[in-house]
Amino acid sequence: MVAKTSRCLMCRARKIKCDQRWPRCGQCTKSKRECPGPPTTIKFLPPETSKPASPTTAIILSQDNSAHVPSTQWMSYSEPQLVYETTSSDESGNTTDNPSSEDLTPVLSPALNASSANLVAIKLVKTLQVEGAHHNPAFLGSFVKDVPYMLDQSPALTATVACALDACTKKELLPQKSRKLDAALYGKALAAIHTALESPAERTCISTFLSVVLLGRLETVLATRQLARIPCWSVHAAGISALLRYRGVFDPSDDTVFHAVLENFGPIVAHHIVRDQDCFLAAPEWQESLFPSTRKRTVTPADDLLYRVFAQLAHLPTLLKYFKVFRRGRLQDDFARTMDLAALMSMELRAIGSIMDKDILTDVEIGPVSEEDAQAPVDAVYLHPSPPIVRLIAWHAVLSNIVDKVLIALVTMAQDGSVDERSRTLDELRSHALAVSKRVWMLCEEARQKGLIQFYFYPGVLAATYDSAEGEGEREWIVGLLNDVQGGTWEENLWTHEAVRRVCLTLGGQLD
Repeated sequence: MVAKTSRCLMCRARKIKCDQRWPRCGQCTKSKRECPGPPTTIKFLPPETSKPASPTTAIILSQDNSAHVPSTQWMSYSEPQLVYETTSSDESGNTTDNPSSEDLTPVLSPALNASSANLVAIKLVKTLQVEGAHHNPAFLGSFVKDVPYMLDQSPALTATVACALDACTKKELLPQKSRKLDAALYGKALAAIHTALESPAERTCISTFLSVVLLGRLETVLATRQLARIPCWSVHAAGISALLRYRGVFDPSDDTVFHAVLENFGPIVAHHIVRDQDCFLAAPEWQESLFPSTRKRTVTPADDLLYRVFAQLAHLPTLLKYFKVFRRGRLQDDFARTMDLAALMSMELRAIGSIMDKDILTDVEIGPVSEEDAQAPVDAVYLHPSPPIVRLIAWHAVLSNIVDKVLIALVTMAQDGSVDERSRTLDELRSHALAVSKRVWMLCEEARQKGLIQFYFYPGVLAATYDSAEGEGEREWIVGLLNDVQGGTWEENLWTHEAVRRVCLTLGGQLD
């Protein structure tokens, strides 16, 4: 089992605190012992020596007693005492692919367990250390960094990580006809997840949930279209939603689950929109767990605003459901409840947007558009915005655009108020939609550079701005940018104007 420590090995062996005053710590100096210095290798514990899970965090559920388990407790594992530390890579910064037992001889003691889980764990740790490398699997989810210490207790997570690492070490990340997931590793991951889901105890484990999330992201980003048709409900948003609902709300202080849920928030919401269902994440107990009134974690200003956007995003399926019901029946009561919810969401989103303009976006460097984007509806682009700011811009823009589309449709169909008053309201709504769309367009340079792998959310966000473009040249630029970001991944499914229009209508609740 992988674990982590910052103490020198002498202080670890003596079970005392290390002051880490390198190259010779204070404890070793005081006791006149030779200090080995900071740890430089990965350390493992064999499975039988790991600490047993605490009764407060490890809960075994059965079909009969699952209803009696407190909803805030997920079955998890206590992190072991030994830990992984930085390992050296070669001069070019590359790490070794497909480590064998021989490769691990300097790292793993022969007395320790060199299980397949430990082999996968060491490869994952070493791969994560090379930030920005094409084979770094962190793009599959920030929670991946928390995975290594769970592996030897979860065959499902071990098999899923092995499949992901194999895919990430390929020269090309985008799915081309000549590049496929390893069918054997993919099949083992599916089988292991299926086995875990069959067990009431394992079904509630954090590791099983992360396996489903990780394989779902892997399929979405990397799998070929043929391979993705293999039936596996657990890798879709429906499966992730079902697992969350089955287990109930989690401890708000559990950062691993928190980030895994946030990184799948969009697909979960989209799943409920398609099914015309209220999203369970909008329930008060989930809102308090995800976005508590008293925060238990320190967040950046951008992330704080992003969480406020997500809190509103959870209500989107309800808003679109209300709107569809009104369009079919045109009843005043349906109009009123739709307008009330849309107005409340719009007020919160506009407040967030004001803070973004004042405190966040003023610090982002901007530059001129390139010749490639001469038809862009903006005359400047963001240069190297941080990932939290990119996510904030994208999610705030797409949700604001959808809410504005609903409000525009409601005002257009309203029977009260003067014509001039409705016209002024419509102009203001369209002006606001254009303002938030420009932020998305200013990400075009970054999107072209990063591509679909890191900007997997961008096509849907960009498509939602299509209605805000004011000319055919600008709309042509949007369609071209969509295909450029997609990178020719699916040449037979390139974006067209009609496809983008349908996305806009669907996002606005105007296409059943």
